[in-house]
Amino acid sequence: MVKFFILLLATLTFSTSTLSESIDQIAKQKNAKFVKVKVVVYPKDTLAKILRRFVREDSIINRKTAMVDRTLNSNPHIKDWRNLETGETISVYLDPQFIDMEKMKAFRKDVKKVAKTIKKKVEKKKEQKEGIKKWSTFYMASVGTFSQENDSVAKVEFKQNSPVTLGLMYTHYPKSNRYSIATSAYFSYLLAASSNLGEDNVEVPLEIGWNVYYQHPIANAKFNVYGGFDYEKFNTFSMAGVESDEELLFDENQIGFATVGYSQGFKIKNRGFLFKASLSQSVFSSRTAGSSNDNDDSSYTGQKIMLFLLSKVKKDYFISTLFKYHILSGPSDVNVMRVGLGFGYLF
Repeated sequence: MVKFFILLLATLTFSTSTLSESIDQIAKQKNAKFVKVKVVVYPKDTLAKILRRFVREDSIINRKTAMVDRTLNSNPHIKDWRNLETGETISVYLDPQFIDMEKMKAFRKDVKKVAKTIKKKVEKKKEQKEGIKKWSTFYMASVGTFSQENDSVAKVEFKQNSPVTLGLMYTHYPKSNRYSIATSAYFSYLLAASSNLGEDNVEVPLEIGWNVYYQHPIANAKFNVYGGFDYEKFNTFSMAGVESDEELLFDENQIGFATVGYSQGFKIKNRGFLFKASLSQSVFSSRTAGSSNDNDDSSYTGQKIMLFLLSKVKKDYFISTLFKYHILSGPSDVNVMRVGLGFGYLF
């Protein structure tokens, strides 16, 4: 079946080019003997039906007509013209004096439409056979808040802005198309603005993260469920440094999350959207203290909530929005909220 689609696509593509040239020739050369058109046979087609697609309604044509004779002699592989094989390709020779130009133009339009449909089917068959591998890169800017509190030491609050987040995503759809595997990695440049520490626009070390998810469609449903693992490396303020040294020092944290979520595609006014929601629970964590006076060896644990919305704006371009919220406890209580807007490119 795939070979048939490929043959049909190649034939239709050739026919469109030949037809375009033929129409020009007819307009310029009234004495042209024949115009050659390659045609793919439809179900229950006969030579008479095929010719009626191109000639004027008042045309009188029979077996002895020159273009009919030329067509028959040019297709020796056809033994029975009253029982043509669907999908077979034949060369039809048309006499300019019989041609209906409106029918020719309609045929050309139909050829383009069918060729486009067949091309999609060929690509889909190929994807089902080989599986799909898609890469994308994205940029996002975000704003948010950061709150860190230790009842016995201090409380730090500030607006946490990220002018630059860059990332790379990869998704693999195996041959069966019954599931997919997706992974992504990113880094964010952070600024601590308008803090209660008397300092603004404090540069925070880069935040780094990556994830890998297994996604599976739910039978008879329009959504998918997924699960996997998230890793984040980020920084919190050293409360011991704030208390004893009265300076801004950072603790380096690493947290691994187990994540479950669901995704759903939908349309609004013919524009496609993808919505994703997930909940993550920490499964391991570590903390490297930034102050030598910090004797607490505990680390952070907690949850993360994410909401994500994506929409294509062109074939390979998309825009996206993100809401992310962390609720963590440990040496201090940490709450981080961030809202982002960005764009990306599929390749």
